Amino acid sequence: MATGFDPHNPPFDRLTAEQVEAVRAATDIGYFPPGEVILASGRSSGHLHVIQIGRAHV
Repeated sequence: MATGFDPHNPPFDRLTAEQVEAVRAATDIGYFPPGEVILASGRSSGHLHVIQIGRAHV
């Protein structure tokens, strides 16, 4: 299971230490069961969604 923000993977590995800390402070990890809608089609989001484990259908 994902345990936190990992800045060692692209594209986050290009960030400065200050930027990494800003992202880390703003990160919230969510867990979604299969079939749950994360973002409905046609809706916008003010967030960046990163899938660490699993997959999403678009």
